[in-house]
Amino acid sequence: MFKPIDIHSMRQECSIVSPSQKTDSTQGVSVNQLPFPIFFLDFEASSVGPQSYPIEAGLGFWRGSGHPIITWSTLIQPAPDWTDWSEASAKIHDIPRAELATGRTVESVARRLNEMMIDRVAYSDAPALEARWTRRLYAAAGVEQTWAIGDIDDLLGGLDNFAIERRARWLERTKKPHRAGPDIEREVKGLARAINARDVAVVRQAL
Repeated sequence: MFKPIDIHSMRQECSIVSPSQKTDSTQGVSVNQLPFPIFFLDFEASSVGPQSYPIEAGLGFWRGSGHPIITWSTLIQPAPDWTDWSEASAKIHDIPRAELATGRTVESVARRLNEMMIDRVAYSDAPALEARWTRRLYAAAGVEQTWAIGDIDDLLGGLDNFAIERRARWLERTKKPHRAGPDIEREVKGLARAINARDVAVVRQAL
């Protein structure tokens, strides 16, 4: 069993990774362009409309081959003026609206993400949407965002075509759960498969 992750130690490790250290070779696959350790971000939202807001946050962290994937997730209590809701979206993520009251406050989630990712980049497969929902979260919280969002396609630019194809095939065979934590886990496992890192352990924690 893995112990809970020490956030302060993790941040210190992240801050000292230099380009010369960002190398790995798993079964002959060169991944020296991958900026390990890597963060991944995912939100579930009330809808995809212009008034949509995040209802669940998921964060993933991976140091690379030989290390477990760490995921965190939490529901988010809507801010008082967040009233948008799509039943069509609810059928996809299957989160009852009433259940959001059990989540963390917007300020708590915003500050927690800042604590974990200060000056880092969190990668997403839908960066435009994640950026919109992140802005709504931080505006409602009255907190300044201290990290950035990156496009996972830019991250994959460090891999060869064979690695990218392995990832694509694995994702095609693996159903997307449409929950923030499991979606993050799926994405990171896809990257692990790309570099031939198999049987990677997963540690799931509350955000």
